[in-house]
Amino acid sequence: AAAGLARRALPRLLACEGAAAAEAIFALAYHAGSPLDAPLAHRLLLRAVADSEAADAAARLGALKLLGLALAGGGSEAVWGPKPEELLRMVVRRLASLAAIDSSREVRRLAASLEAAAFRGAHPS
Repeated sequence: AAAGLARRALPRLLACEGAAAAEAIFALAYHAGSPLDAPLAHRLLLRAVADSEAADAAARLGALKLLGLALAGGGSEAVWGPKPEELLRMVVRRLASLAAIDSSREVRRLAASLEAAAFRGAHPS
């Protein structure tokens, strides 16, 4: 039931802005109970990357949680979209930047954890 709700609601929620929408997106995706299809997972990944640049630390933290969720289900190359190398480099660089210099200790810690878990040995070029 949760997976069906997620598949129906997430595309509409992804068009919404703000912290409440981001929280709802994460909650639905997390509780979906099964991996999301690649196009929807790709949209979650893009949303997480975009939101990781927010001015508010809580928004960046939420973006990292969503990014972690997208990465955890991102075994399919299709999740990375039409230019997977480009998006992968962007994600690696963004995580490295947040881990190194973000003003929030929580954001730095989560970014470093995601970077270590998801991209061991990956280096942006």
